[in-house]
Amino acid sequence: MTPPLKLMHFIDRIVLKGLCNYRDSIMPKEGMSMKRLLSLSVFLALLSIAVNATGTATLGLYFGYVPGQMHYSPQSFEMFKMYVYLHNADAFVTGVEYRVVQGSFYPILDYTLPEGALTLGTPGEGVAIVFWPPLDGYAGYNLICAYTCVALAGCYDAGGLVWDYPIRIGPHLESGELRGTYYPNNDFFPIAGLTSILCQASMCGMCIGTEKTSWGSIKSLYR
Repeated sequence: MTPPLKLMHFIDRIVLKGLCNYRDSIMPKEGMSMKRLLSLSVFLALLSIAVNATGTATLGLYFGYVPGQMHYSPQSFEMFKMYVYLHNADAFVTGVEYRVVQGSFYPILDYTLPEGALTLGTPGEGVAIVFWPPLDGYAGYNLICAYTCVALAGCYDAGGLVWDYPIRIGPHLESGELRGTYYPNNDFFPIAGLTSILCQASMCGMCIGTEKTSWGSIKSLYR
């Protein structure tokens, strides 16, 4: 699929300009020692490694600064964080494109980006985020964005009516793609989106309840 011009122009203007400046800053200078030249050659060789686009890279929402927890049970009107992490990219990542797919119970109020990152778009419709310097995807997990949310409805175990509420990473609405770009040519690689759960039923032990309890909760909405 042909990439949207808006995204490509954004990447060309921001990422490529930064890459060129960075390239010029590390090019060999007159009088540079042989040891430094050798180190520079190794570094440039590593940067030129192409990604093995097998689709194993994942993008998910985690409820902790250290990735791992993909479920959480917020209290009513609680402010909480969701962290977007890219995993197993196996490349030097210059950009990602995705959207956050969810309902209206837990809206996103604000976001923060890693230093040097720029973004275009909205979480619900789709965002493009570019990074300079590139993210080291060989390191495992890379923080892409942190969202601040508010719980407009409580979980079942805390007296609310919500359980097993999914929030997932999906494709950008404009391009229809969930993908990233990598150094040096900003070629695309595919990303698999993960699903996180708020008010997970198995965590509270009573969220499904009996037929009587569940029907009583439903009827109470209409009183």
